[in-house]
Amino acid sequence: ETLGAHATVHVGEQDPVEETRRLAGGGLDLVLETAGSVEAVELATRLVRPGGRVVLLGIAGEGKVLELPADRIMFGDMDVIGSCSYTTSAWGRVVDLLARGLVDFEPLVTHRFPAARFEDAFEVLDNRDGVVAKVLLEHVV
Repeated sequence: ETLGAHATVHVGEQDPVEETRRLAGGGLDLVLETAGSVEAVELATRLVRPGGRVVLLGIAGEGKVLELPADRIMFGDMDVIGSCSYTTSAWGRVVDLLARGLVDFEPLVTHRFPAARFEDAFEVLDNRDGVVAKVLLEHVV
C-alpha cells in the first residue's frame, strides 16, 4: 500500500483467491508472477479471471516441477506466458525513474550488503530465510 496499491491481500491471514475475487469482482485480468516459486505459479492460475492472462517472470529454479490441472488452463480460457527477457530500454527507464526520485523502491529492500560481502548476499537469496524481497549490494565510491 505504501507503494500505491489500492488494495493488498495477506496470504497468511486471508484466503488469497476468495479475497482477490471479492476485491476484483471475480478475478484479475492479469497476474504477473515474479516470486519464482511453483506455489506462486499455481496460485496465479487461481487468481486470474476466465479469459485472463498469467505472465511468469520469476525463476523457479532448475528441476522444480509444477503440478497443475491442465483443465484449469483450458476451462479458464487463460493465457499462460513465460518470459525471461528484459529489454535494455526497460532497464534504462527503471534506472531513470529511480535516479530522478520519481519512484521509491526503498520499501522493497529487505537486505543490504557492502559489495565485498557479495557471497553473503547471494546466500540470503539462496536460503530465503524469512522475508527476502530485494537484496542490494552497495559500492562506496
